[in-house]
Amino acid sequence: MNSSELVSAPRGLLKIFIIDMASKYPVSGIEISENISSITNEIWTPSPGSIYYILKELVTSKKISNIYTPDKGIKKYITTDKGLEDLSLFKKYKKDILLKQAAFLELTYHMIKDDESREFLDQYISQLQKKK
Repeated sequence: MNSSELVSAPRGLLKIFIIDMASKYPVSGIEISENISSITNEIWTPSPGSIYYILKELVTSKKISNIYTPDKGIKKYITTDKGLEDLSLFKKYKKDILLKQAAFLELTYHMIKDDESREFLDQYISQLQKKK
């Protein structure tokens, strides 16, 4: 078992990331996965199953819509007005969302309990609170 099998990213975070990415330009599932891998310095690459399941959910809920690129036959996705509303709401509550993520880190620390992790977590939370 590896670390990615032990803990996964919150699905809500992945959904809003996809909405955000698709709001900038049409994206495919593989582009989403590659972008996440790049942003996280290859620490996390979501599985294709996760990406395509969420894409299907977002299309069904009309937060994104799919388009086909005729030259490659690849399905790409763009954000709808409904998706943009969710993205705007997410950004409105960004500090609260970051503090909630810090709470998840607190839970993780509760299980690990070592000095290096505590120092890292305290610095992270301190920076968030300064920006609030």
